[in-house]
Amino acid sequence: MFSKWFSPIHVENLSEQIMQTGQDRYTKKFTTYTYIKLLLLSHLEEPDFEPVNL
Repeated sequence: MFSKWFSPIHVENLSEQIMQTGQDRYTKKFTTYTYIKLLLLSHLEEPDFEPVNL
């Protein structure tokens, strides 16, 4: 299911944009690409909470 959400992202375009802006210049492991994957995964894994009426 995760690949279904991640496949619309064009990795080549994303990599080109990251290189142009220099976003990952000082990172070693936690790159922009990794951050996007983690963000999508956390959104998919998010539990559904019902609001508490006070």
